[in-house]
Amino acid sequence: MHHHPILILLAALLLSGTACQRQPSAPEEDRWMGAAKAEAIRYTSVAKAYHIAPGKMAGGKTNQHFQGYPILSGPIELDPEERQQITSLLSDTSSYQLDEAFKMCLFTPNVALLLEREGQASLEVLLCLDCNVLKIYERGQEIFSEDFDPSRSAFLTIFYPLFKEMPYFQSLKST
Repeated sequence: MHHHPILILLAALLLSGTACQRQPSAPEEDRWMGAAKAEAIRYTSVAKAYHIAPGKMAGGKTNQHFQGYPILSGPIELDPEERQQITSLLSDTSSYQLDEAFKMCLFTPNVALLLEREGQASLEVLLCLDCNVLKIYERGQEIFSEDFDPSRSAFLTIFYPLFKEMPYFQSLKST
């Protein structure tokens, strides 16, 4: 009796598929930055916003940059009300999608924030308004990354007036 090689391969794949169990979903708190980091964000004393180019610079450039991305505009120091709005958005779990979904989007940030905190290391935030993903860094190390789909319009309400003269932000007005 001669078995067809494709049928044997198909049977092997089916059997191996049943042996692989899907991992249980991580609890929301495992995807969250943690209460301590969220609380530290609330104690930001100075917040500065930058409009950045979405492509990282090649090494050796002397132009101003933020986490390797060329600065197109800024820094603009946020007033106390804007700072409070930003820190509230960044530290609130409802601002994020907190699930395990993976977006098929190249992270190309358009906005950067420098959050200065008295007695603590500054935090750097990169926001990609094209795919609504942000990353937070402390001492150059990424400490949090997540989708901010639920709070996109709130972020735009803050950033649009700051950068409305920039062509990228002019194109966002219609979205």
